[in-house]
Amino acid sequence: MPYTIPNNSCVGCDNCRPQCPTGAIKIENNEYWVDPGLCNNCEGYYSEPQCVIACPTNSPIRWQAKKGRCKVEPRDATSLDLFSNGKNNPFASAIAIWEACNVLAQRTSLHWETDEEGYLCYSRQVNQGRGAIAFHIQDPFKVSDKATDLGAIEGLDIRAACIHLIFAAYATALKQPWEQEFAIDERQIEKYLGMEKRKDLSKAAKLALMKNIVQQACSLIISIDWPQQGRINGFSVTGSRLWHLLDIQHHFQEDNLGCKYLIGLTFKVKAGIWAQYFLNKQACKERTAFYQYGSLPKTLLTTVMSIWQQHEGAVRLMLWLLFKTKMGKEQRITIPTLLRIAYGEEKVALASRQREERKRLLRTFESDLEILNHYGMKPLFDPVTYPPEIQPLWAKLVDLP
Repeated sequence: MPYTIPNNSCVGCDNCRPQCPTGAIKIENNEYWVDPGLCNNCEGYYSEPQCVIACPTNSPIRWQAKKGRCKVEPRDATSLDLFSNGKNNPFASAIAIWEACNVLAQRTSLHWETDEEGYLCYSRQVNQGRGAIAFHIQDPFKVSDKATDLGAIEGLDIRAACIHLIFAAYATALKQPWEQEFAIDERQIEKYLGMEKRKDLSKAAKLALMKNIVQQACSLIISIDWPQQGRINGFSVTGSRLWHLLDIQHHFQEDNLGCKYLIGLTFKVKAGIWAQYFLNKQACKERTAFYQYGSLPKTLLTTVMSIWQQHEGAVRLMLWLLFKTKMGKEQRITIPTLLRIAYGEEKVALASRQREERKRLLRTFESDLEILNHYGMKPLFDPVTYPPEIQPLWAKLVDLP
């Protein structure tokens, strides 16, 4: 159980904070508090909590569940809620947003290369090879030190793609999103992701998860080399943040001992410079920039949060198809393409060489297709390239009364 620091007995000597191996001890408005998502009682580092040893007044005490009413600090207003109709909301759907969603969802399944400066980079060509788009991973509060090993990319949480899409929806409500910020708090995120139903997670666990996936969504650095298209001039963006995490406000409850308990978060975010080229309504009217948007179903977010552990391949396909299918209701997509999106080229290549791996991958793929069908993304099998005799059993039974 984590510790907390009563402000009634804390003298502000700052002996504890440098000793904390996880960086859990914070200062907010000249008062000390402990982030319960980071505090682990120094397990794995020391035999005893270092804050307790370093404190001259023995201030740190075990965190206790709050009972009864506590004083709640006032909050600044947040941006208006999304999904006013309860079903969907416009969201930015440009190639920058699509590829960023792929990065967060597919992670190391994508082809990462080391660039000239020694940092890992994922890039792909656009507009038939006339342009390119690339991504790096970097801590949202640092101006340097991009990722140099796959560990940072492996550590990305697929649920951060949901936060990324929520940000893309908020950006469409602003006239100039590359200059204007929006604010979103934990209550809104909890509602969008369906986390209010998660009774198995404590408040502290939910806040820790939200903070982590928001920071991951804001860790993407984008570079774009875009060619001229008609009257729209070409442009370049180099090393710009996709989402600027301007501030994280922590909201507390305080008990009679002066202990501060984290009960809320507000994130202030601004879109990167990409929005000036792909989400510029006024310039789009003048035909000097793009304004590209689609429709984000609320059920997509809650579905991803529900099945991401058991059916990651299905989640990857859902997120990819959100952008792919906006171009038309009926499109032919080959099985190798779907396999590559859902499981990565390495697994597909292994399955092509080994029979047992091929059988295992096929069973997983058919199960993931059934999940997509269950959630409304109904696949239609081409009778020539995917004849009925090799179609999965659920597809054959779906039309039976």
